[in-house]
Amino acid sequence: TMDFNGEITREELLKIEYLANEAVVKNLEVQVTYPAKEELQNLEYRSKIEIEGQVRIVTIPGYDVCACCAPHVSRTGEIGLIKLTNVVRYKGGVRVTMLCGFRALDDYNKKLTSARDISAQLCAKEDEIAEAVEHLRQECAQVKQKNHFLQEEILKRKAMSAEAENGIVCLFEQNLEGDAPRFLMNQVLHTECMLCAVFTCQGEKKQTEAVLTESSEQNVCKQNSYRYVIGSKSLNLRDFVKELNAAFEGRGGGKPEMVQGSLKGNEEELRAWIQMKVRKMYE
Repeated sequence: TMDFNGEITREELLKIEYLANEAVVKNLEVQVTYPAKEELQNLEYRSKIEIEGQVRIVTIPGYDVCACCAPHVSRTGEIGLIKLTNVVRYKGGVRVTMLCGFRALDDYNKKLTSARDISAQLCAKEDEIAEAVEHLRQECAQVKQKNHFLQEEILKRKAMSAEAENGIVCLFEQNLEGDAPRFLMNQVLHTECMLCAVFTCQGEKKQTEAVLTESSEQNVCKQNSYRYVIGSKSLNLRDFVKELNAAFEGRGGGKPEMVQGSLKGNEEELRAWIQMKVRKMYE
């Protein structure tokens, strides 16, 4: 890597890379000199620090003159292909990543293999895979949006059919991610129930399939570990959630009208505890 204290755009990086490879192709002699102090005073060269004593000057004719004590090749052609692979912000400047010679060739071969694999999977030409990926991304976004709409419709129907016990609805659901548990809770609260609690299973293994088999659903919840979101339009839930967490090894909190977090327990115990606690809140 090479660190610079100024900005270098990716467009500028391509130009720099071209000029560097141009110098390689010219197979220029790398000149190493030890100028006297008087000569040095009239010489323009790069140096990061003030140097005392003898200075070693490395010159690549037409390209660079610098003070450097590192080993150098005899001719630029020995370097081989130069490839600047990345530039990132670093300590107020930029850091450029560089490969050369057989390392650059190995990097090219790996990326070419990946490009060919992607090309085959997308049925697109190698020089058109970026456009094919963008098209696929747009298709995925549309499918995701459609699935989100369908999920909301399913949750609305589920909320309408939810049965309340003493004005309380407790739902234990599979495969609800993101804001879906909160959405379901709010839909249930629109049915004028007093309190709604939605519990979603969180297992050790994340399920990626859209539809889970009965056996896999059991595996997800066998640890009795749940995420919860609980809401009410009439009860202050702050003290409620503190006692809930204490009773079921939970963590979480929120506003008086809505709380969320995680806990451990089984369905029957959670239903019974919530019924008991809400009843006491009204005594």
